[in-house]
Amino acid sequence: MCDTNDKAKKNILYVIHGYPPRNHAGTENYSYSLAKEVSKKKFNVASFYPIIYNNLAKSELNIKKINNHTAFEVKTKPSNHINNLFNIEIENIFLQVIKAFNPDIIHFQHTHTVLPFSLLTLSISLKIPTLITLHDFWYICPRTYMLNNDGTLCTGPTTPEKCTKCFLKNEYLREINNKNIFYYLVDLFTKRLELSRLIFLNANLATAPSKYLLDKYKEYLTFDKSARLPLGLDVTIQHFEKKINRPIRFGFLGNITLLKNVHGLIDSFLRTSGEAFLHIYGKVHDNYILETLKNISLTDSRIIFHGCYSPSDLPKIFSQIDIGVVPSFFENYPLVVREFLSVKIPVIASRVGGIPEIIEHNKNGLLFDPLSKDDLFNILQDIIDNPDLISKLSSQISNIKTIDQDASVWSEIYKSLAFKP
Repeated sequence: MCDTNDKAKKNILYVIHGYPPRNHAGTENYSYSLAKEVSKKKFNVASFYPIIYNNLAKSELNIKKINNHTAFEVKTKPSNHINNLFNIEIENIFLQVIKAFNPDIIHFQHTHTVLPFSLLTLSISLKIPTLITLHDFWYICPRTYMLNNDGTLCTGPTTPEKCTKCFLKNEYLREINNKNIFYYLVDLFTKRLELSRLIFLNANLATAPSKYLLDKYKEYLTFDKSARLPLGLDVTIQHFEKKINRPIRFGFLGNITLLKNVHGLIDSFLRTSGEAFLHIYGKVHDNYILETLKNISLTDSRIIFHGCYSPSDLPKIFSQIDIGVVPSFFENYPLVVREFLSVKIPVIASRVGGIPEIIEHNKNGLLFDPLSKDDLFNILQDIIDNPDLISKLSSQISNIKTIDQDASVWSEIYKSLAFKP
């Protein structure tokens, strides 16, 4: 089924909720880059991931080569992300892949929404060394980001009743007032957290890119072994010198969602005066959000929406941006921040999650409170009035950890587990 003829090589299976070239986002791009790089370090590497088809009768497996590693692509129909603890079709395909590929290690990057929690319990029960990289709060928060409506961080899954009330208030079930549904979700979220506790207690290693994320998880789960391991960046873009002239060019890159707070960025920019442009690049999953943002921007020709972009577009995009803006309500260890820094573009970013572990205020960027009415506006206006600040910040940007360095770290971890007697 796949090339595992070299018996000297150990087999590493990555599990991820999406994968290039179909899915491009931080976790997906990182997982692809890591798989590609680890494949160069004397490992047989494969990735297991789903692709959603709306009219598919049943899940099926497609096997192909992507770059220098094997891709186990699971074609599956949309699943109910509320109850995603088990999925017999995907479980059977996962067992089929394990039998064919015979992994020495299974490294779970993410199982978000589509892949069931049971894949982790299967890996553990088969006594395959099981590693988990945390990218958000998915395993302890059914809404992923542990955020309240006002953008503040939730105190966490203290009770299943609290999580149920939050879920019903914020998801598409908000209009339903039914006690049976309420108690069904209480029971489900109880089981969900119990299963997470079982998984992380028995996994061989759990890592997180930021101390912030790891510490939050430790408030609710017990790990057998854990470590903070910052993510590496696939640095394919070379740094180029830019002279900062007016108008100043601010840039936002990423998915356009409420979480990313693009509306807050636009509101702040609309209040600024002076020679500046705001360039917005990214995919929108909700056309209502996009149209709303465009409508509130109509009065200001300085705001430009560019639409979707691919990694190959980044050199051109970065050549046209002087300073990046990441205004999110929550981020763990965002790829886009490190992409900006890799080409010596300083970043204005929210003081949330793991961002302060990447951006040092007044050194390689500027931090602000996304819940403040004036914080971001004041920084934007200050940059417009004092463009020399950009060059000053740029000169203090240090080198970013590369994906090659990251793969070397993981290779040593894999060897320590795969060759254990």
